[in-house]
Amino acid sequence: MGGLDRIDAADCLVVQARGVAAWGRCPPAVRWYWEQGRPVVAIGFGGHDAPGWRVMVRDVFGAEIGPSQVRSQRVLVRPAASALGHPVLQGVAPLISSAGLRFVATPSEATVPLLIGTSDDHTEPVAWIRACPGGQSFLTSLGHPADFREPSFLRLLVNAVLAAARP
Repeated sequence: MGGLDRIDAADCLVVQARGVAAWGRCPPAVRWYWEQGRPVVAIGFGGHDAPGWRVMVRDVFGAEIGPSQVRSQRVLVRPAASALGHPVLQGVAPLISSAGLRFVATPSEATVPLLIGTSDDHTEPVAWIRACPGGQSFLTSLGHPADFREPSFLRLLVNAVLAAARP
């Protein structure tokens, strides 16, 4: 966790948390950063039932999440109809993700769902963005190791960081 002593100088915090068992154990510096309303890009968050995780999802990303339940491992990911033309989706084509659909997220009116995942007969948001005082916060449940071989996923992450860091 080197470098957290300089977190206050960061323009955007990128957090990869696939496989993290309890967000409630996050370093105090990370928690302080998002409590300041600073922009956060969270990758691979899904299936976390820890209370600290639910608080972060609600407060930083503007959504309530339901119980974790892996629904399927292969998911068709496509832009949400309401987000067509959004700058974070520029250059992002539909893709197949191995991240799975892991939780039922209900974004608030303050969020913009960007990507929708569909598997079998279930559909849910898998990425969204929300304005915060210092920029924007972006959350995706995508982030399986295979996703990082998908050019569209990599483009999504670059776009999300650029959007989040803009005041």
